[in-house]
Amino acid sequence: QAPRKKQSPGARARSSAARRTAGAAPPRFIAPQLARLVSHAPADPGWGHEIKFDGYRMQMRVGGGKAALRTRTGLDWTPRFPEIAEAGSALPDCVIDGEIVALDRHGVPSFSALQSALVDEDTADLVYFVFDLLFLDGKDWRKKPLKERRAKLASLMEEKGVSNFLVYADSVDGA
Repeated sequence: QAPRKKQSPGARARSSAARRTAGAAPPRFIAPQLARLVSHAPADPGWGHEIKFDGYRMQMRVGGGKAALRTRTGLDWTPRFPEIAEAGSALPDCVIDGEIVALDRHGVPSFSALQSALVDEDTADLVYFVFDLLFLDGKDWRKKPLKERRAKLASLMEEKGVSNFLVYADSVDGA
């Protein structure tokens, strides 16, 4: 057996922690962060403002080449959105937060059109706007700054060139 280089206790601990978290499976469900009603938008620098899409908040979990879609309460709605789930299957293992939306002929979100699409089981024109990356390839991204998570999500969407069903939703920096 080849000789091993001795590691300091700190290096051993870091190496052990890296092995434990590198391939960590995400929790079965991650409760979403929800908007809170306030009297006015924060004026401090560092705040980001997101578009209100008027759709269904959905979490996409991709694992082993299959995507599942869960509501904000954890219900599996994958069968209701087969085209979006199929498009998400092209992504690496990850958990993404977003919102499924129906757009009218002018590109404006329409909640009534979304409800009609579900009732008619005609979901081929719906779009999943993605706005946060929670897990990627066994790594928990939730403690990283939102700006870093969003940048990685944007590059992932661009790199994979997934489809018209998955669209990165940018935010606006406040101040």
